[in-house]
Amino acid sequence: QPSPAPLLEPPAAPTPAATPAPTPSRRPRWMCRSRRAQERFLASAFAFAVGYTDVITLLRWKSFATIMTGNALLLGRAVLARDPKVTYQAHFYVIVICSFLFGAFAYNYVETKMPHRGGSLVGAVFAVLMISGELVCLAHPGPEPYSPYLLVFLTPMFGMLTVACPRLGAPTTMVTGHLANLGTVLAKCWFRHMNQELKDKAIMSAMVVMSILVGAGTGGWLVIRHRRHEETEGLLLPVAPCLALLLFFTDHLHKPQALVRKIRRRKHSHHAPVRKMSNGNLSSSDTTDAERSSPTLSQNSATLEMSAVRSAGDGEPGPASGAVTAGAAEGAAGAACSGSSCAMAPPTEI
Repeated sequence: QPSPAPLLEPPAAPTPAATPAPTPSRRPRWMCRSRRAQERFLASAFAFAVGYTDVITLLRWKSFATIMTGNALLLGRAVLARDPKVTYQAHFYVIVICSFLFGAFAYNYVETKMPHRGGSLVGAVFAVLMISGELVCLAHPGPEPYSPYLLVFLTPMFGMLTVACPRLGAPTTMVTGHLANLGTVLAKCWFRHMNQELKDKAIMSAMVVMSILVGAGTGGWLVIRHRRHEETEGLLLPVAPCLALLLFFTDHLHKPQALVRKIRRRKHSHHAPVRKMSNGNLSSSDTTDAERSSPTLSQNSATLEMSAVRSAGDGEPGPASGAVTAGAAEGAAGAACSGSSCAMAPPTEI
């Protein structure tokens, strides 16, 4: 009989690998800001588009696409005062106001059916309507009998904005309310009754007012410096897609869009970092790399399987097979650790 092999002490349990520190976010800085900062950015962008559009429509049609108070005043002059200086007749202003009302109704209807998706869906339809009206202006420039009625292609979009933008914390189609807010905040500040809510409201109101002024100045500068007052065709083409995109991001801010989630998942799957598990074992990607880097690992695994089959056939493992099994297990463990660079306690001496 062969001499009995010396008994081996059980190898020490491997020490668990330290959990790697989370990698810092690589997203752009503007995406890592708070929700309040994102709402301010969106409100300022909407206000800029409102100021820009009002200047163009005032120079082109002597009326407004976003301020229904001005159109109501002109309607009163046309109906009651019979003022000959009014550019259009009363029914023109009635049609414009009704189209504005239709935009607000369409948004609320879709928003009730599909919460937090009304701006994305209705905004895309109204953007196509705006582009169609501007293309008609480009195809037939100059004073035409039907050209004033092309304003009806613009007002539904801003009727929807008047209802949708208060979700950001403030309306973006008017200045009067924001000036009242700033006056209230100044009075509170004078008596030292300020709080964080009033500060946020003051910052939002100031940004909206400044954005409307900058948008109006930009529209007037484009008309005066580069074109004549009569030639404003085509200047509203970039407004429609920008407003549709801003409405999409506004809905995404309140309820993430499925398209954005799919893009983020795909990007995360392509750039997923290789990690170790908390118990010291390797993930699937680490195991594959270890097997490729150490070819002896697969050979030792095959030796373990053969010795297990032999021991099962003999009934009980003999001393020699036990020594082979223990040596193979020790070699496989060493190869796995060398291939994956994991921390393991040194093997005990026999």
